[in-house]
Amino acid sequence: MTRFDRIALPLALATMALAAPLLDLLGRNAEFFLSRRSPRIDVVAFALVIGLGIPILFGALGWATGRLGRWPWLILMALLGAVLARQVLRPLGLPDGVRTSLAVIGGVGLGVAGPNWSWLRTVGRYLSVAPLVVVAIFFFATPTGAVVRSSGAVIGASATPANPVPIVIIGFDEFPV
Repeated sequence: MTRFDRIALPLALATMALAAPLLDLLGRNAEFFLSRRSPRIDVVAFALVIGLGIPILFGALGWATGRLGRWPWLILMALLGAVLARQVLRPLGLPDGVRTSLAVIGGVGLGVAGPNWSWLRTVGRYLSVAPLVVVAIFFFATPTGAVVRSSGAVIGASATPANPVPIVIIGFDEFPV
């Protein structure tokens, strides 16, 4: 196994298991940033830190654990594989205990298979560009990216209505059951 493989596989797994789901969730929900009046630079920095920073960090961990020996790298692969397997198993509707058990088995299997299967190392090499793809999808194919790219809407600005209408809300609370 080459040094690049020891970096590429954790980088790809961290992208698919951690960065992609988070950027997908927040990319579909622009309200998260709009309600907090986040400036555009904060949204861009957030996407870059999550989409590029986390995978690069795990790629560096893969390199460092690879230099320490086989077992630390296998443990890192097993942890990332278990997180990814748990997300892949989510749509099946399995109970949490079963899903976690299967995810741990899958993660350990991935950790053991990583150095031994050449096709898995090849997939890791190809997926080493995944962080760039995930960040590009966030900026160019999600509602949050559209808000960041738009020139009309300013994320940090609040809108004032042209013809405000007074609204009274009465909340009846603490009534006996």
